[in-house]
Amino acid sequence: MENIFPGNAFRVGGDEFVIIETGIVKAQFFQKLDELRREMEKRKENFSIGVLWRENENDIVTMLKEADNIMYTEKKKYHLENKEL
Repeated sequence: MENIFPGNAFRVGGDEFVIIETGIVKAQFFQKLDELRREMEKRKENFSIGVLWRENENDIVTMLKEADNIMYTEKKKYHLENKEL
């Protein structure tokens, strides 16, 4: 993660990280995010990502809560789709 988002990836919990990017356009950010996904898939790591992009947003607390909710929704979706019978 650090090699794709140098200096912008921060651990916020055991296995949870937040990436805060400034000075980058949306297309560049999503290209880097795709690179991160490919890297995690190569490592055969299970992961869920909550992505939130805002232009000119100053309320970081609200943004973190929104991204966290998105990530947990993705995590639930993954577990439902991969539930062993």
